[in-house]
Amino acid sequence: MIVNAVVYLGEYKQRMDIYQGRTIGSQNRLQSRCDTLYHLALRGPGHLYKKPSSLSFCADGGEKLLLDEVRGNTDGRIRRWWNGDASYEFTEIWGLTYPPNVDILFISEQVPSEKSIMPNYIKIDWGFVTAVLLSFMGILFTFDSISGEQERGTLRLMLSHSISRSAVICGKFLGAFFTITMPFLIGAIVSISIIYLSETVPFNRNHWVRLGLIICVALIYISIFIFLGILVSSRVRESSTSLAIL
Repeated sequence: MIVNAVVYLGEYKQRMDIYQGRTIGSQNRLQSRCDTLYHLALRGPGHLYKKPSSLSFCADGGEKLLLDEVRGNTDGRIRRWWNGDASYEFTEIWGLTYPPNVDILFISEQVPSEKSIMPNYIKIDWGFVTAVLLSFMGILFTFDSISGEQERGTLRLMLSHSISRSAVICGKFLGAFFTITMPFLIGAIVSISIIYLSETVPFNRNHWVRLGLIICVALIYISIFIFLGILVSSRVRESSTSLAIL
């Protein structure tokens, strides 16, 4: 997660430089059309660019598949209509148009030509860490939590004391949960601190709320896999069977 933060700062700065350069050029073209309201209404605002997301280090959310720009102009389209023997010619008022050869509902340019849908490389973001690494760790920490105790004979010894089964399950869950989530939370805090202290990425209140929601969803996601591991481990007799099922 620290490497992700450092790499993201370079990517975000590069994307923002490109975005600001395009935006300045578009604003200059828009200012040149503001001499009269007629020219502004006729020619439109020009190119409109999408600002890079500030939270793409958590998950890009398919941002690379979205259009970077739309065009608010007429592209010089001239319309003609006839009324009897008289013909009239006029230039269209501006409207939003999209880059050519791009389907809005299905962006074919972004789809690889091969049948494989696997990416060329794996982006190490929060989504990958949570969905792959932490969920796998949840399985490794719990696949033998009950069945392993039963195989070693320590489960019967444990239950011979005045301890309930629910207390055993809760202890197994809390032990695995804190063991997995503490490194994740430390990594998240360090990653956010690196990005925030760099002053490269602007954070507002909305961003902090979304970051909190992302962390809460990640903790719930990890809990689900820990529960699954304990459930399967408590329903089988052998740890190897539990691991194979999970």
